[in-house]
Amino acid sequence: LSTPATPDASGFRKRLLVVDDERIVAEDISECLAAMGCEVLGIAITGEQAIAMTASHQPDLVLMDICLQGHIDGIEAALAIRERWQIPVVFLTAYSDPGVLQRAKQAGPLGYIVKPFDEAGLRTTVDLALHRCELERAVRDNREWFVTILTSMQDGVLVADTQARLCFMNPAAERLTGWDSLRVAGQPAAHVCPLYHAETGHQCPHPVLAALTGAVPPPEPSGFLMLRSDSSLLPVDVSASVVRDRMGAVSGVVLILRDVTEAHRTTRELRHHRQHLEAVVKERTSRLTDANARLIEEIEERKRAEAALR
Repeated sequence: LSTPATPDASGFRKRLLVVDDERIVAEDISECLAAMGCEVLGIAITGEQAIAMTASHQPDLVLMDICLQGHIDGIEAALAIRERWQIPVVFLTAYSDPGVLQRAKQAGPLGYIVKPFDEAGLRTTVDLALHRCELERAVRDNREWFVTILTSMQDGVLVADTQARLCFMNPAAERLTGWDSLRVAGQPAAHVCPLYHAETGHQCPHPVLAALTGAVPPPEPSGFLMLRSDSSLLPVDVSASVVRDRMGAVSGVVLILRDVTEAHRTTRELRHHRQHLEAVVKERTSRLTDANARLIEEIEERKRAEAALR
């Protein structure tokens, strides 16, 4: 039954699994799918078999009859498949019972095909479902790519909602603040990572709140100290930017924290070396000045002695 699928322009392969305990119906559906350019990976007749074949073949879409032989029906099988592998289903059904359809919604199906099916209806439903599969896959891939970038960053990234409550922290932010993201989710950003002026020790207006209100905080030349969960202070550079939705409305704030401990240590070392060098130069300059003064005095004494002998 398996017919190799031809990838579309985006590289998406249309690989489907058909699950129906009526063999003739399943074969008819498979023939229609093959004619559409889909690859039919096989036919399952029970929910257990559907789960096993999904695990081994990883189809893009499952066409699942609601009423199946075996201990679990199509809805239970679809729920298991969706939960374990995030693979969507289109339900095949000859029933319109409201209770059954209500249960079926829990599996988040991409469509329904009513039996006896017609080829045009099958094509339309499967085409739409596959299009949604492709969009969902693209969104999922983008989300995974985005998460990979965030988790690999050395800077701490925190995201707060419009109420300045934290809704995301990357691993670097957890390490810098000392807080577990699950523990502080929903808490005010100003409570999780309070900031203080490095020079005065006074607490600063929090950048998340400033970003939400549109305030422009004055520059802090001496830098910031962040109070960590263990009550230690960490020197940090801080930046905050609002996030806007498609309509331009503010939907949150992204806060970036950078540990500048090493930079501060380097600055202190450079300052120490500069002060030491200045002291050495000052000392040597003083010695040269004194030596020059003594030399001038000796020259003057010789001139006076020579003048007295004449």
